[in-house]
Amino acid sequence: MHEADYTGIPTTDRFSDQFYADGITADVVKQVVKAHEHDTETLEFMCHPAFIDETMLSLTSYSDYRIKELTFLTSDEVQEALKSVGAEVVSFKEVMK
Repeated sequence: MHEADYTGIPTTDRFSDQFYADGITADVVKQVVKAHEHDTETLEFMCHPAFIDETMLSLTSYSDYRIKELTFLTSDEVQEALKSVGAEVVSFKEVMK
């Protein structure tokens, strides 16, 4: 049980930090979901998608990956990958139920 569960803070059942840098792929998404298909209802992927401007470029070295994440997360490819393993994107409202 998560510490957040004890404090009443809504949280997902599982968290993955594998969707990062070179891990921004449909295969990684499917592998992580499949690894937890029997032990979780909700799974959060750490991600940092963003539109990049001059300020963002000056603040982070992760800019190229942020663009890659945004492009992937808004693509049909990610929806197809999730559907192929029986998963779907939900809003945080679903986690709070």
